[in-house]
Amino acid sequence: MITGSKQIHNEKTANSFTLIILSVTAAHIVFLYIAGYFSISLISDDYLNFISASISTLSEKFSGSVPYYSHYHFRPLWFLSIEFSIYVNSLLQLSKDNFILYRIENLIYFYAFVMLAAVFFKKLTANNFLSVIFFITCILYPCNLNSICWTAGRVDLMCGIFIMSALIFSFGYFRSGKMSDFIFALIFLFMSLFTKETSVIIPFVTLVIFFISKAEYSYRNLRNLILFELAILTIYLLFKIFFIGNSPSEVISIYGNNGLFNIGGVMLRAFISLMIPYDYLSLQYNLSVFDFTLISYIAILLLTAVSLFFSMNRFDFRKYLPYVAAMLVLSVMPNLIAGYFRPQLILIPFVVTVLSLFLVVSKYGNIYKAVKMLFILIIAYWSFLSFNLVKDWNFAGQNSIKDIKELCKADLKFREGSKIFIIGLPSRYRQASMLDYASGPFNYWCVKGFTFENKITDFIHTGALDENSLNSELRISILSGKEFDITATGKTQYLLKLDITGNEFKDKEAEIIFSEFNSFGKPVKARVKFFSDDSEVYIFSEGKISRAGI
Repeated sequence: MITGSKQIHNEKTANSFTLIILSVTAAHIVFLYIAGYFSISLISDDYLNFISASISTLSEKFSGSVPYYSHYHFRPLWFLSIEFSIYVNSLLQLSKDNFILYRIENLIYFYAFVMLAAVFFKKLTANNFLSVIFFITCILYPCNLNSICWTAGRVDLMCGIFIMSALIFSFGYFRSGKMSDFIFALIFLFMSLFTKETSVIIPFVTLVIFFISKAEYSYRNLRNLILFELAILTIYLLFKIFFIGNSPSEVISIYGNNGLFNIGGVMLRAFISLMIPYDYLSLQYNLSVFDFTLISYIAILLLTAVSLFFSMNRFDFRKYLPYVAAMLVLSVMPNLIAGYFRPQLILIPFVVTVLSLFLVVSKYGNIYKAVKMLFILIIAYWSFLSFNLVKDWNFAGQNSIKDIKELCKADLKFREGSKIFIIGLPSRYRQASMLDYASGPFNYWCVKGFTFENKITDFIHTGALDENSLNSELRISILSGKEFDITATGKTQYLLKLDITGNEFKDKEAEIIFSEFNSFGKPVKARVKFFSDDSEVYIFSEGKISRAGI
């Protein structure tokens, strides 16, 4: 009789948990709809990724030889999912400017990942209340929404699903010793490795969660699984080095600077992205003007951290802090190796780090009641920023299409042997990406879909932190037929060159020297010189394109 009552209670608890999660999800979908999520266009490098997926063969996807994509990345399952989306889109005969399918797919992946994380947390703690709070925290943290607004962010969503599935089966194996759990844990490890390199963190994340939990798990099973996973990682790394041809030294240096200073910088950026949901430039700018809402948020965040620390100090909370810190470091380990980080990459580190923190909080009964009101304030602030973030991506997407259609109307001279350079295309609007690699959207909108016929080089981009500055005038001073100065005139407008770390750039075709920096450290002036007579240079200013006088 007692067993039957307990079973009924467990079923009611499970039903209650499911109902709350589904209700929160439905409310969040309505929230995103109002913010304009479903009208967001693809962004520039989305198009290039879709072109790469559609024109590459199956063997190219599994050999790391995908056209127009870095061979340093091995992501066949991601490319297959994109190719499948294009196929379904064509079956539904959706119009060229209808991207609703890609929006819905990313949203499904997003909720699947976070729901799996919440279910995993519930399995570890049997705490319904904290599991729901954890779910809400993950879906409302603004930086996490970058992965659904940026269509290419699907790679993080898919990888997160496989990582969380691997963890669920791993801990099922630790508890029960079932061989089926062991096999599924390894299968999902394989699937995650075939999706994104981030998945190399799985064995290390597993260890941290295991030692935080300190439940009745088998150390022998832990040892067996971790040894198998490390063996698989070794085979994976050897495959990338000897079959795909990734030199370890090249991987370490290709995206960022080497050295401890840069590693510290990456770690700092990751920590900021985990705690403060702003892009780094907006954060610097808002701090420089002493923005009241940002200062208030930081104050509430600090007050929450201090309240938690002192509330749990008597329970020896400090012994668990190294585990939480280790989780953050391990979850961004691939980025520490690559040498770069940005807010759009925080999703997986955020979910696993916050999961480890919530595991620690769950050990102290109702101690979280001490910060209940502060948490409500934080959630309200996140909701406000999330709403604005989606609107920013929507604004960036719509303006990207407008800018590309302006290029379509221009008389670009695609002559054999000549190269077309464009200066001034908007590339960044706060956290939102715009036109990083214009060849992709140019071929989609101006030629015939996901193909690649004409290449243009968007040489110097612009970015801005407010709408008025985004398409402000670029002031041009012609120094000679092939050399001129460019000056950004918008209040928060700035210049940037992709994939360089310094303020100077030179190759066989051109050179750039950036100078005069604004309050958040970005250049507002550049001197550009082209070396070839075959260079066709166009200036994009105030939403219009014109040929430069060279």
